Order: sequence, then structure tokens, then C-alpha cells
Amino acid sequence: MKKLTISFILLLTTLLTALPLSAQAEEGNVGFSAHAILPDNQVNKEVTYFDLRMEPNQKQIIQVEVINNSSEETTFDVNVNQATTNESGFIDYEKTDSMFDESLKYPIDEIVTYEKEVTVPAKTAQMVDIEIAMPAEKYDGEILAGIQVLKDPNRGEDTTGQITNLFAYLIALRLTESDVKVPRELQLDNVSGQVAFGKSAIVAQVINPTMTSIKKMNYEGVVYQKGKKDSTTEKFAYVDKEMSMAPNSIYDFAIDLGEKAMKSGDYVLELQVSDGEDNVWNFTEEFTVTAEEAKAINKIVIPGSTDKGLPGWVAVVAGAFLGILVLGLILLYSKKRNRKVSVTSNEEELA
Repeated sequence: MKKLTISFILLLTTLLTALPLSAQAEEGNVGFSAHAILPDNQVNKEVTYFDLRMEPNQKQIIQVEVINNSSEETTFDVNVNQATTNESGFIDYEKTDSMFDESLKYPIDEIVTYEKEVTVPAKTAQMVDIEIAMPAEKYDGEILAGIQVLKDPNRGEDTTGQITNLFAYLIALRLTESDVKVPRELQLDNVSGQVAFGKSAIVAQVINPTMTSIKKMNYEGVVYQKGKKDSTTEKFAYVDKEMSMAPNSIYDFAIDLGEKAMKSGDYVLELQVSDGEDNVWNFTEEFTVTAEEAKAINKIVIPGSTDKGLPGWVAVVAGAFLGILVLGLILLYSKKRNRKVSVTSNEEELA
């Protein structure tokens, strides 16, 4: 049997939308903490993450202080991750394998240089240097990333098939060169039937091709079979959830259909997306769910599904034929048994 490793990650964040944290209590629980050392070119001095005003070709070293409160020397992993939009529809600063839109011109791993791990003695603080080398081309908008300092208590051990606990601090990194407001834009692509969160779903790929994050997003609309809007409409609404998208990111927006059987056919998605700045985007997209796709989805979603791909009437006819056959065998056996008993009785009388 293939073994799986499950990681539970405690995220102690100082991100763009994070609420104030009880730092003392959290630090005591995980044995370390990480803090941004804010430089002079910090734009918003009221926040605890990096919000830096930069220039084209500018180079700068920023620092994160890692404090080891434990009684043992500890090695921490350091990552600087491009901000993404996660499967729940929120900006995410964790290291992921998410895909980015082709509009992403300045990947963060081409801008920053840093040591991927730092070893800190017990009861000691140490600085982690991150060098920023800005692109030569001037841009409007923002480059958004997250600095992750991660502690793995089982570092260097074989944890195959075990549950491991990972602890991490995330500090947002926002790089801008101007106050010019970038017009927001959304695109829709690749609508299909899929399984999402263990349920039948219509998944629409929403794209933010701009260098600006979009917040307070609402998703509303309907899905229906093509030409049957009045009789097959499935409505959905994801509003007041403070959903968001990172710059130049892709979000697989899943419309939850529950544990219903997915039916093959031609469909239409009508989707309206709005944000906190009164922008509204309306999309209408036709798509097809093939018989093979529907069968694969239903095998996962519907418990005990034994669909072999045969039409329902075939099963009914086969069942009826089998019933008639069994009944005929019973009658034939009963008739032979009665004849045998009758002959035996006659022989006894003649004797």
C-alpha cells in the first residue's frame, strides 16, 4: 500500500489582511518567532509586513529576524513564495505548485536571492538577509510574495507514512514603484465538469492578468443545460466571503453541485463577478461534459455507484428474463417431483 505523509501547518501570519496576533502566546507554543525589520523605504509604517517603494534596477537587502526560543539549536527552512490564489478563493503566501497566468512578467524567484536555510543557536536571534534586485523595466502595480520561515521538528528523519507537524511564520512582501492605479481585469477560461472537495462541481478557470490584487470578490450566476434554462437551472451565490485574487494568478472557481450525479451534455455557465470597488464582470460560456467525464465523476461522488455504462433498459430486460428463467425451472422441478410420487403410490397399491 502506498504510504502518505500528512503535514499540519500552523501559520502565524503577518500578512496584508491578517488580524493582530497574540505573539507571545504563539511564540511559546512553537518555540520560535520571525519578524520583519522594516527599512526606511517602507510605505505603510503601521503594518508589520514589508511594503516597499522601489526603483527600476534598485538593489536592496532586507532582513528578517528569526528568534529561537527553544533550548536546542534549530535549523529553519526559508522560502520566498509568489502570492497565489488558493482553491478556496483567497490570496495565499505558502509555497505551492499553483500555475500562474502568462501575464506574470516578474516572478519573485528571479528578483530575490537568499539562503534557503538558517541555523540558530538556542535562546538566540539571527538575521536572515534577502537581497532584492528590481527589474530594469519600470512597472505600475505590485509584486506580491510571502517570506516563509518554517520549522520541521522531524527534520532529517524518515517520516514516511507518519503525520508530521510543521510550524511556519509568513511575512508578506509587497514591492511597488509608483502610486499609479492599475485598472482591474478578469478573464474566464476552460469551464468543465470536475470533482471538487469530494463533490460534483462545475469548475471555471478565472484569471487575473493584471499586476494588482483584487479583494472583496463575489461570485453569482447559474448553470443550465443548453436550450433548457427554464427547466435545468442550477443557481449559485458566493457573496460576502471577502474572497480575493493575487496579481497574475489563476483561480479554479468550483460551483458546488453536491452529491448529485453528473449528466453528460452541453451546458451554459452565466457568471457575474464583482469586487469591493464596484467593478462588475459578466461572462457567458458554453461547455460540454462528455459521457466518459460524467462516468468518472459519478464513480467518485456517488457512494456505491456500479455504473458499467449500460443503458438502464438493458438491466431491466435482463432482470426480467432471469426471473422468468428461475420461475420456469422451479415449476419444471415441481412437476417432475409430483409425477414421481404418483408412480410410487400406484406401485404400492399393485403389490
